[in-house]
Amino acid sequence: MMTECQLRIMIAALLRGTVGRLAHGMGAEALPACRIKPQTNRDQMTRYNPNVYEQQILAKGRDLDFTPAPAQQFPKTIHGRTFETQADYDEAMADFLNGN
Repeated sequence: MMTECQLRIMIAALLRGTVGRLAHGMGAEALPACRIKPQTNRDQMTRYNPNVYEQQILAKGRDLDFTPAPAQQFPKTIHGRTFETQADYDEAMADFLNGN
């Protein structure tokens, strides 16, 4: 019976298309010994999961800004159209998004 690690090696070989050379006519004993340490829940919880959007901003030499956007103030004029209240703005936005 194959170990989990040997199964992973076999799957990787299948994906690379080299399984024929790896174990053609041979059993699981032909696969290399497993040296991969099994992952524990602690390893999975402490793994760093990068945010590609933040990395892109930092790569451009900019700083990350976590301040919230300022609250909207009414009356508000956007492209010559004036909205007196938040409700008027929300209604116009809903009409626009619904294609009315």
